[in-house]
Amino acid sequence: MRLWRVLAVTGIWAVAGAVYAAVNHWWMHRGWGDSAMFGFLLAACAGGGGQLGLWITRRARPGR
Repeated sequence: MRLWRVLAVTGIWAVAGAVYAAVNHWWMHRGWGDSAMFGFLLAACAGGGGQLGLWITRRARPGR
């Protein structure tokens, strides 16, 4: 069941990248160039994505 893990991780990073790009676009249009906030948002996306990935991989293998 390695495919589930690969798909989960790939999907998570795709979503995190899309969210980061959208927030980055919005943030720059507001005229706020605060890199610390970007770091925080990216860390939040990565952390949430990691938790989601663990949950997905656990749900994908109910037998274990």
